[in-house]
Amino acid sequence: MSKEKFETILDYGSSKLRIGTFEKDYIKNKFFLNEDLKNNLDKQNSSQKIHGMIKNLEKKLNTHLNEINLMIDTADFFSVDIGTKKIFDNRLVKSKDIKLLLKSINSLIKNNYPDLKIIHFIITKIVIDKKEHRSFPEDDLNFDELIFEAKFICLSNIYLDKLHKKFKEQFLSIKKIYCSSYIKSFFFKESFENYENKFFLDIGFEKSCLTIYKKNNFKLIKYLNIGGNHITKDISNVFKISIMEAEKIKKNLNKLEINFSDSEIENNNIKDLNFLNNLNHHNIQFDMLKRVVFARIDEIIKLIFKDIDYSIFVENRKKSILVFIGEGSKILNKNSITLNEKFDYFNEINIFDENTTLVCDSGYKFTLMNNPNEINLVPKKSIKYGFFERMFNFFK
Repeated sequence: MSKEKFETILDYGSSKLRIGTFEKDYIKNKFFLNEDLKNNLDKQNSSQKIHGMIKNLEKKLNTHLNEINLMIDTADFFSVDIGTKKIFDNRLVKSKDIKLLLKSINSLIKNNYPDLKIIHFIITKIVIDKKEHRSFPEDDLNFDELIFEAKFICLSNIYLDKLHKKFKEQFLSIKKIYCSSYIKSFFFKESFENYENKFFLDIGFEKSCLTIYKKNNFKLIKYLNIGGNHITKDISNVFKISIMEAEKIKKNLNKLEINFSDSEIENNNIKDLNFLNNLNHHNIQFDMLKRVVFARIDEIIKLIFKDIDYSIFVENRKKSILVFIGEGSKILNKNSITLNEKFDYFNEINIFDENTTLVCDSGYKFTLMNNPNEINLVPKKSIKYGFFERMFNFFK
């Protein structure tokens, strides 16, 4: 089977690697693998793990995989917002006029941020003659005024060069790069159709990302350099235990049914004797452990929601939901958390149990879909001539 038959998605997380390969002509033929990155040595040797996963898939598929689509989970993402207004004086506006306008905005970002590469160019609002539209008109229309807002999700060229070099060493080329938090939330929101305002808080290894949708329209993305590993470090520092022991204790917390809060709650009914014995062995009081964990989660939530303008969502606040996603959120799987009164805004708080299949499926669907609000401006490829052909053209 030839490589053109397959599309491969690699979710390159800081604590987990997920990979899915999909046969384009037969959607049921798909394969998934994942690997945990348990410690710093694992992270340094992630290339070896990726190599092993690729070889495993190639055996299953009986073919070589030469290119991948890469979903990245990093706080190095940089978001740029822009709004523009164009007066057309009621003349006929054609699709090429819209494309030229989008290209000019794209060039504006590139010229002002030369060290950044645009990963996503997303239209968040379109207003034509004071009437809001979900997408640009497909037909030629006469109108006077166009206003639109866009969001650019970018990565530094230095970071991207390192990525390309890393995968080139594995004889893999990167076909397309995506922001993992954005792609996941884009498809996970389909599971919450009863809610008008959807807030997804993706807690990763050492980053968190907030994405917001109103009526399924993408509105905001915000990053924070704090994640689940900071909880592990807090447990390690406060109770003077190793990082590995702290991580083990943190992961075992998601098997319990407790409430995280900053208040002392006695008489905890914990049935897991092995867990309690482990705490006693390290001289850890359970209530103190809960407060340490809560303090960091509470900090992540407060910082990432700081300066969020809720005014654009006040039309129907009862239809708002906060959804925790990401590996760092799994500490809340069976547990609840008491939040500040400010977060009474949400009608419901949910923990979404993502997995390798869901994440890679999201990435694959994104490669197939035609999203009118995701702008893909493909630059013209310059033709590379060989030496003798250039010589021939010179003398010609």
